[in-house]
Amino acid sequence: MAKRIVDITPPAFAKASAGKPINKKAEVKKTEIRPPRDFNFPKKILIAPFLIGLGVVAYFTLSKAEINIWPKAENIALEEKLIVSKAVKTPDFRKKIIPGTLFEAEKTISGEFISSGKKLIEQKAEGIIRIYNNYKSNQVLVANTRLQAPLEKFIPSLTKGEMPLFKTVVKVTIPSKGYADVKVIADSSGEKYNIKLSKFSIPGLAGTAQYTQIYGESLQEFTGGEKKEISQVSKDDLDNAQNQLKEQGIAQNKTELSAKIPPQSEFLEDSFKTEILANIFSVKVGAEVDKFNYQIKMKSEVMTFNKEDMANFARELILSKAVEGRKINEASFKNNYSIFSFNSNSKDLTLSVDPEAQVYSDINEISLKEGLAGLSLMEAKLFLGNQPQIEKSQIKLWPFWQTKIPKNAEKIKLQLRLD
Repeated sequence: MAKRIVDITPPAFAKASAGKPINKKAEVKKTEIRPPRDFNFPKKILIAPFLIGLGVVAYFTLSKAEINIWPKAENIALEEKLIVSKAVKTPDFRKKIIPGTLFEAEKTISGEFISSGKKLIEQKAEGIIRIYNNYKSNQVLVANTRLQAPLEKFIPSLTKGEMPLFKTVVKVTIPSKGYADVKVIADSSGEKYNIKLSKFSIPGLAGTAQYTQIYGESLQEFTGGEKKEISQVSKDDLDNAQNQLKEQGIAQNKTELSAKIPPQSEFLEDSFKTEILANIFSVKVGAEVDKFNYQIKMKSEVMTFNKEDMANFARELILSKAVEGRKINEASFKNNYSIFSFNSNSKDLTLSVDPEAQVYSDINEISLKEGLAGLSLMEAKLFLGNQPQIEKSQIKLWPFWQTKIPKNAEKIKLQLRLD
């Protein structure tokens, strides 16, 4: 806001007018004070060089190219036979043979086993009966003549189908007014026929005058009668005992052999062979025992091979079928192998080897960078497209305004893509 200023009256005028009345008003001058003017220098003049300088610095220090390259590739799967032999010392891939080492272990192992076979023992009681003949004439008793004892003599009681009978063994004649001692056998087997002293009637004489005149008495307790099931050694028992001991021996031998095999070697489970050298058992088939002892002497052996030898053979096999100059994509490499045959005399192991892998064209990184250095984006794409070993490519430049590959090869990053 402008300030109002009153001028000072000059001295001469002051003297002339001293004592005189002033007839007119004093003049007042208005003076406006303005703020200093701003100095507006064009900012674009400073920003432009800065941006140019920043771009130059970025170009020479931060520029780079990232190039992804997918080489031409193919999948190869093969099947071949390979011999593992202890007769050779070094691998010979041309002859398809690698060295092998045979490890052996012997073991004697024994155990006690329970008989599982069952046998039914049936014996008939035997005894002597004195047969009295009070009849007026002699009495002939043919073989198998039946004599019957009282039911209460049988303990436990007889069941359905069992008869309280004993039979004479041979033909005998009982004299009149006399007697004869006759051997008899029980009609059925079992301990219940081992009866104590008893009297006997002859059922065959029932209805005749002789029935009450001819009878028998035992002079001692009957013995030998039994009917029971006992344990018996069967052929399966002996076979099972051998198999169980063999399994135990194999497990122990595997543990022992595994401790001997170095970490760089391996073996196939099917190449583990076991031979029974001797079988020793205390009983034969049919022996009536509850338990028996069995012992075997056995030898186990296994052929091992070097893991690296096996892998190198598989790689050599794959590369031999690929176009020259190609490499194996290790991430895709697989090598399956199994036993094809085993020579028990030479101990040579023949394996069926089935390797598979992706192989790709090798890329000369140094040569490729030299060819790309300084090319425009379009030139670089044409250059990569003309490389016979490259399937496809992808170029990324940084900073984003870059249009050329850096001339400095160290600023070119090549990434081999096998996906």
